[in-house]
Amino acid sequence: MKRIWIMKKQKNSIKFMNHIMALIAIIFVLTGCLGEMPIEDTIPHQREETATPLYMPELLPPPEPQYGGTLRLSMRTPQTLNPLLNQDATVARVLQLLFEPLVMLDDELRPVPHLASLDFALDGSSVIVTIRGDAFWNDGSPVIARDLVHSLNILRGAPAGAIYRNRIENIFYYEAIDERSVRVYFTSPQGGAAYMFNFPIIPSSYFDPMAPMGNGPYMFSNYTPGESVQLIRNPFTFRSPFIGQVDVMITRDALTDLYAFDRGLVDVYQAEMMEWSRHRSIKPVEFSIYAAMSYEFIGFNFARALPRQPEFRQAIAHSLDIDRILGDAFLTHAVRTTTPIHPHSWLHEPNTHVFEFDMERAERLAMQVHPLWPRDEQGEMRPLEVLVNWNNREGLVVAQAVVDQMNAIGMPAEWVPIPFDVLQARLREGEFDLFVGGYYFSFRPDIRFAFHSESPDNLLSYYDPVLDRLLEAVVIGVTDSQYQRALADMQKHFAEQLPVISLAFRHSALITDRRIHGQFGGLNPSPDNIFANVHEWFVADWR
Repeated sequence: MKRIWIMKKQKNSIKFMNHIMALIAIIFVLTGCLGEMPIEDTIPHQREETATPLYMPELLPPPEPQYGGTLRLSMRTPQTLNPLLNQDATVARVLQLLFEPLVMLDDELRPVPHLASLDFALDGSSVIVTIRGDAFWNDGSPVIARDLVHSLNILRGAPAGAIYRNRIENIFYYEAIDERSVRVYFTSPQGGAAYMFNFPIIPSSYFDPMAPMGNGPYMFSNYTPGESVQLIRNPFTFRSPFIGQVDVMITRDALTDLYAFDRGLVDVYQAEMMEWSRHRSIKPVEFSIYAAMSYEFIGFNFARALPRQPEFRQAIAHSLDIDRILGDAFLTHAVRTTTPIHPHSWLHEPNTHVFEFDMERAERLAMQVHPLWPRDEQGEMRPLEVLVNWNNREGLVVAQAVVDQMNAIGMPAEWVPIPFDVLQARLREGEFDLFVGGYYFSFRPDIRFAFHSESPDNLLSYYDPVLDRLLEAVVIGVTDSQYQRALADMQKHFAEQLPVISLAFRHSALITDRRIHGQFGGLNPSPDNIFANVHEWFVADWR
């Protein structure tokens, strides 16, 4: 799944960021009445004395884990509670409390066994999926191979918009080989095949689409149409939770989710960090920051002469102080990258070429492309347009910086903020010079749709046979070492050739009421499942 965005580092850095964001939230509460006044108008300059803070959070020891309490969530009206047929992302998140996936992602975005282990054939043509021995449905019956076969059959007939529909695309045949194991045969061996098993399964013997039987930490209790869903602790789960009950409010839209969270009606709100930083919450909150797959970049139109010149792209790259631009645009809510592979991923290649900020070199390179520059009737260099979605606040900051630096090195440019739909149309029609935008990638790195020369979705009109071969090598790298090496080679070539100027991956956050705690300090959401560690969560002082 992909969509255009127009616009750990280590675990310790993310935990530190969580503390910083909690303090920022407090500052937002204190300064909420100041509106859009300049900073210099709001900070007293008369003297530098120690002041008594208006509010200082009390530094108390963390509470001890306790059983009981209720976790309050929200989601849209479900059309089905069958996770394999559901098409709504908010419903899918709640269903992760009821159903365990075969694999999950670890801190390095690597698929690891969860409900099942995977044993791949050496040639990558098949895999044996073995259900763990302590997995049971919430009626006490074991999870068995027949359940997996049944679930694969359901996925084959799932609607195109179903959340997990694409997991079946490269599966040719499957069969149970014993009570807990299924051999799955692939249409063609592919690298990163383990990512495709990040989906839940349902029981073969029973399934009511609105009263499901699951195998997760919670089990279905009650559904009141249009109002709520209630879950209770599953006594047969292999990861028993502290929290005894989950109440899910049915909400109309994301704005209603935010309102309910601010009013203390729900305990959890999920958002991109930049989205939340623009919101002034009316209550203290906690942040659990995690990696998101929102890749931000500066794109070129290779159907036009200038962008095809390496010196043109290199001049712009050298003119940009990326760290400063990211600080201005995203604060601390993104991580810099030189390629479309997330820097936190086990597949990220750190030794890629970096076009360092160097204005003198940028000016020299800019002079080399002046003879090719489009001119107006008077022979003056025509300003190039840098398109950006006018509703993308971070993109506007980036676009302004790009234009300022291009003009500074003698490459005339102007930024053009336009509506999202207009921008999409101009990109599809090839009516652009440059744009600020991005893609939302899947966890399994496959960027052929965006950068392969023969892809119909290659909006850049980028042509590079070498990159094409490297992208295809990634697909056929069936072992972990082959897959990792192929992706490393691709990233090195990508960073040198600059089909786009890579900027960053945004951060997302799980924002929670301060009564929700984690057994080991944090809530530790996973990028693919914010409830990956929900069995460690507890509600403090709920009695």
